[in-house]
Amino acid sequence: SDVYGQAASNLVAGTTLESTVQQILDMGGGSWDRETVIRALRAAFNNPERAVEYLYSVSTQLGYFDSFVLMLVGQCR
Repeated sequence: SDVYGQAASNLVAGTTLESTVQQILDMGGGSWDRETVIRALRAAFNNPERAVEYLYSVSTQLGYFDSFVLMLVGQCR
């Protein structure tokens, strides 16, 4: 199978972005707010599976999420 095509099919944009944000919010059971979910999606380059991994693995309550995002962005340059 085409690895790049499969990876691209996991990305969300446009009209599916809003429903994806809502699905992730529902998944979190109130643990995350909308802005945090959107930041996680941005950090994950709109890959919802990766965004959920970030949300579950990083403590957003302690402010580590922003540091984690900055670290990721720095690695991408």
